[in-house]
Amino acid sequence: MEQLALAIFASLLSAGAWLWVLRRFDRIEPEPLGLLLRTGLVGGLVSALVAGFLNDRLFSWLGITFDAPVLPWVSALVPALFAGLNEESCKLMATLWLTHRQPEVDEPIDPMIYAMSVALGFAAFENILYMIHYGPGVIVLRSLLTVPGHLTFAALWGYGLARARFGSGPGRYRLLIVTVFLGGIAHAAYDFFLFPRTWIALFVIPLLAGLVWLANRRLTFLVGQTPHLEAGECPDCFAPNLPDTSHCRQCGSSLAQHIYTLCPHCNAKVLPGSLNCHRCKGELARVFDHPFS
Repeated sequence: MEQLALAIFASLLSAGAWLWVLRRFDRIEPEPLGLLLRTGLVGGLVSALVAGFLNDRLFSWLGITFDAPVLPWVSALVPALFAGLNEESCKLMATLWLTHRQPEVDEPIDPMIYAMSVALGFAAFENILYMIHYGPGVIVLRSLLTVPGHLTFAALWGYGLARARFGSGPGRYRLLIVTVFLGGIAHAAYDFFLFPRTWIALFVIPLLAGLVWLANRRLTFLVGQTPHLEAGECPDCFAPNLPDTSHCRQCGSSLAQHIYTLCPHCNAKVLPGSLNCHRCKGELARVFDHPFS
């Protein structure tokens, strides 16, 4: 009982630290902390249970056990590929289930924030199981590698989910499918490097470094696409600029809008395909007649 309590505390502490890092990007219109925690915990638990059950069924059917000192590379390929695609798909389904009708999801970064929060919940419950099985000593390495791994895998399809939610046209759904697949492949590569328990485990370091870099770029990009700032207002230093300015005159940050378009009547940010401006109610159909993809 004491070991279980320690595992839960250490796992939640690790997830909480990474959640603090993640919330620093959600600075324009922060999501309610209670909703974020609830989404992460419920989504993480449900996706972890479903994905774990499916993983166990496959590994049992293939006769694969991870208690062996070394797993042959060929034997590691199939379970790594299945686990990667399976776990990222389960996280996506949980995120869609919990957020598809949430009114708080009102800017492009929000779907990505919730996706990564579900991934944190998934990692937290997985860490508890690992600590119960292998002892509390694994929490340090898993906090430094596995938790950011789950975060960055989800960041890939979380970005696709953001573009699907706030875009228009069939291209947005193709992008979501592609990013889910890429997230699963990245997860599979991570598992494949670790499963054999040989020197190739060192490859997870450059893999994670690249994924962290990409996640940071995606989050930074989506911060700048918020509708909660006036046209030309910098998302980094909040300095005012002309509505059609490409870069902030004060800090040099990009102000380019790739998701929203400016209303020709009042410069409000509106989604492509909108018939009327939400602010001035002006007619937009003749101006934005090409679907966004």
